[in-house]
Amino acid sequence: MSLKNNLNLFAIGLHSFGGLSILKSLLTRKYNNIFLDYRLKKKKLDITSDEIDYLRSYSLKRLILEKKISNQKGVVIYGNGLPPFFKSKSYVYCIFQNANIFRDFYEIKYLKWFFSLDSLRYFYFQIFKKNVDCWIVFSPLSEKIIKSKVPSYIPVKIYNIFNTIKFSSGTSENKIYDFIYPASALSHKNHKLILEALINLSKKNIFPKIFLTLKESEKQKLNINALVKAYNLKIHCEYLEDQSKFQDNYKKSKTLLYVSKNETLALPILEAYNYGLIIIAPKTYYSSQFIKPDFTYMQSDVNSLTSSMIEALDQKHSTKKKFPKLENFSDFLREI
Repeated sequence: MSLKNNLNLFAIGLHSFGGLSILKSLLTRKYNNIFLDYRLKKKKLDITSDEIDYLRSYSLKRLILEKKISNQKGVVIYGNGLPPFFKSKSYVYCIFQNANIFRDFYEIKYLKWFFSLDSLRYFYFQIFKKNVDCWIVFSPLSEKIIKSKVPSYIPVKIYNIFNTIKFSSGTSENKIYDFIYPASALSHKNHKLILEALINLSKKNIFPKIFLTLKESEKQKLNINALVKAYNLKIHCEYLEDQSKFQDNYKKSKTLLYVSKNETLALPILEAYNYGLIIIAPKTYYSSQFIKPDFTYMQSDVNSLTSSMIEALDQKHSTKKKFPKLENFSDFLREI
């Protein structure tokens, strides 16, 4: 593509956990201009670019720069899941990853969805989705969802992110935690279900140690200190911005407890697979689209989850898993 001599990346919103992993995979290319989330300003990243700007998602400066880029011929990659505000003279790739904007994708009451940011993102998506020339997804589930939401003439490609994300690996006999759940406290991440299951276990005189990647404000919101005191729960909460330190906690954990109501990629499941952890996940398509978890439970059923946790506590090692061959996956970064 002759336009590739002017390659630009908009990645505002990608700053932590899976989003940061996605960003690092995109940074394997050299760009003329890169627009990053302001929360990454002090973070060390391997970046090759002529110019870098750090922006807030909702700011006038972002609109001005986006308009400037839209008037240039070239290629633009939008990494935060939403289409550009302006119709561009460039060829526009947009990476779709946030299926929460579609109410039909997961169980949520209409009013709760309507008064959330997801509904605003949904209306924005509907208005500006035709400003995209090609949608990029990371999984078969994402492909299925986005194809049902955009015009059929707009191509959708599955990007083989696994070729660019550098998974760490290794195990340790020094297991400090019985369970780990790396997720923010967004409502669909379903932390309340874990807390209910831990209370169930405490009533059976079972007190597993669990590591949660929650900030102090999220910990307070979930009332964790009061629950720990009332039920003698063994919960350690710590938010680690340093990815290497965060990854070390996989080595210190025996089982990944993944309870999110809905995901398109579920990157922690793949990370846990690389570290040889036992995996518990809900009986949903997203949790088994790449590998089969050791234990599955009925979605949002606390008794089912409690039973799976007891089984995992009794199991010494993860069952052998095989990562499938990825068919129909492309490497669009090399194609542009």
